Amino acid sequence: MEERLIEIEVLYAFQEKRIEELDEVVQGLRAEIDRLRADLSQVQAVIASAPTEDAPPPHW
Repeated sequence: MEERLIEIEVLYAFQEKRIEELDEVVQGLRAEIDRLRADLSQVQAVIASAPTEDAPPPHW
């Protein structure tokens, strides 16, 4: 009986550690997504402010 209890405690500890590791990965991915969204917003702003094809380039 005690052997089984020890086995369950070991499995529980392993799962706790794995959950913590996965949580760190998820938090890192969330931060990366936030950075990529900010970069995308900047790119969209640059594209929106670019001259249209109808206007001649600035060097003309």
